[in-house]
Amino acid sequence: MAEPYPTTNRGRAWRLLAGGAVGGVIAWLAAGIGCAIAFGPNTWLVVALAGTAAVVFFAAGQLVQVLFAEAEALQMMMAGMASYVVRVGGLAAVAVAITKLAPQLNALALVVTVVAVVVGWLAAEIWVFTRLRIPAFDPPQAKTD
Repeated sequence: MAEPYPTTNRGRAWRLLAGGAVGGVIAWLAAGIGCAIAFGPNTWLVVALAGTAAVVFFAAGQLVQVLFAEAEALQMMMAGMASYVVRVGGLAAVAVAITKLAPQLNALALVVTVVAVVVGWLAAEIWVFTRLRIPAFDPPQAKTD
């Protein structure tokens, strides 16, 4: 049985990844329904492409956090900043590529979907973070005689 509260940095990072993914997918579904109502049912392709890109880029960025969770603070910060630049730049590049390669797709539905997934992901991640139990002290060290 899984621990209700992860006790390692990596465990907490996995919890954040899972929570963010759930929030992102829920927001993606809501954006799909909203776009279908607002722009018509033909927006399913752009919603699928935009949502997939946003979820993949955010999952990849959070996975970097998982991989570096036990690293030194400076390494963790550098990995986090690099993954952020790649996530934001890559997501913007994919969005531009989608609108350039398929101009018939609804660009507003693309923006709405990406923003919804990002906001849903971050909101869920914040919600999960506020429920993590993070020690405010160092665990006791074994005595060396």
